[in-house]
Amino acid sequence: MKITDMRVRCVAIPTNAKLRHSSGVHPGYFMRTILELFTDEGVVGLGEVGGGDQRGALQKLKPRVLGLDPFHLELIKLRALRSVYYLSNARLYAAIEMAAWTFRERCLTAR
Repeated sequence: MKITDMRVRCVAIPTNAKLRHSSGVHPGYFMRTILELFTDEGVVGLGEVGGGDQRGALQKLKPRVLGLDPFHLELIKLRALRSVYYLSNARLYAAIEMAAWTFRERCLTAR
């Protein structure tokens, strides 16, 4: 199985009220970036990352993960976290890893 495509989109999830927390106040919604990984076998994995719009950062990782086997998480991790910028922002890799775990679940339940 190989990763053939990555699509990302941003969603805003409304909340009933503004939320106070240690870093400030949420404006009444949560921003999440949803990641879809597609494989040559037609399986789609889903992941997500918070912290606002992360589409641009994830798109920069796309060429690094295309063609890789989603079951080889250590190789994906090395490719995704290679540069200093991404090393300091491992949550981007977490979204990819979440999608890869979705592949594992779907393959195990299909047996």
